[in-house]
Amino acid sequence: SVIVLYQSEVAPASMRGALSTLYQLGITFGILIAAYIDQVLVDRHEGWRMVMGIICIPALGLLVGMIFLPRSPRWLVQTGK
Repeated sequence: SVIVLYQSEVAPASMRGALSTLYQLGITFGILIAAYIDQVLVDRHEGWRMVMGIICIPALGLLVGMIFLPRSPRWLVQTGK
């Protein structure tokens, strides 16, 4: 995955394993929360619309957060910086 590659390039060597583990735990926890929200909201009237709206919140957060990420060392070397 691109995210794990970026983390391994930017993170100090002593933290790489922990960051990969936390990434996988975050994915698993996100799936669990999504399944719970799905069970609670989908059977309601217009519930699927609420689910789609909730899905957009972390996606927008990721989109905005990516602006502030530093360039990876691989990208800097490839562009000669």
